[in-house]
Amino acid sequence: MRPLDLKRRLQLRPFKPFRIILSDGVLYDIRHPDQVAPMFTTVDVLPHDWDKALAIEDAVVTLSYFHIVRLEPLPRPAPNLEANGNA
Repeated sequence: MRPLDLKRRLQLRPFKPFRIILSDGVLYDIRHPDQVAPMFTTVDVLPHDWDKALAIEDAVVTLSYFHIVRLEPLPRPAPNLEANGNA
């Protein structure tokens, strides 16, 4: 993956959540553009469940662009019909 491709995805307005898929099958769901910090040769990712770590520094994962296979949109959650009174 090229750094420019990731930067363009992060700059979309409105932001559209997406998934980063790595060559080893690991997935990172990106729900906010601040979860990702693209660098020149690597990408720092703050997983969405980072609050389980002791500190942000313990949660950040550094990825190589070489191992990012693709980006794909996150599936939209199904609407909750009961919350709208349509049950």
